[in-house]
Amino acid sequence: MSPTPAARLAADLEAIVAPREIAVARAWWTAYTDASPEAEQRRTAAELALRDCYADTDAFAALSSTRDGPDGDPVVARQIDVLHDAFLPHQVTDRLRERIVLLETSIESSFATFRGEIDGQAVDDNTILDVLRSSGPRGRPPNRSAPTSPPGSASWPTPAMTPPASSATATTLPSRWPPAS
Repeated sequence: MSPTPAARLAADLEAIVAPREIAVARAWWTAYTDASPEAEQRRTAAELALRDCYADTDAFAALSSTRDGPDGDPVVARQIDVLHDAFLPHQVTDRLRERIVLLETSIESSFATFRGEIDGQAVDDNTILDVLRSSGPRGRPPNRSAPTSPPGSASWPTPAMTPPASSATATTLPSRWPPAS
């Protein structure tokens, strides 16, 4: 049995859109883990390529007309609906689409590259966490009787913090999570 026109349209558009979606996902990941101007440019280019694909007026017209006609296959009808809804917001001018992408990537780049400052010097999250762990409330020295080692280090947890085996709490906890039903 040969595929219906709607099924062919969905398959053809998937073949065009899927590689661009993958390229955007990879570029997004790189932009967040590398946070460099080059990574931001690659992400912007990938976003524009994907959105240009979604802006194809001929493909959108074909989706709209196919969506209005009965196909008979609910899976294909759903594919057409999802594709139509993905294409719809991109039916704007090229200039507006480009401005939107540039604004989005600029904002997200600012978020990805933000670093807190201590004494006027940019520091990473680990440095901030170290400062927070090594200081007490309102800048006072920490309470040395409280454990300061993070979980997983050799001194954590201290034997005094480990509940005894006969504790009611310890005996009521399941041996594995989630408990078998």
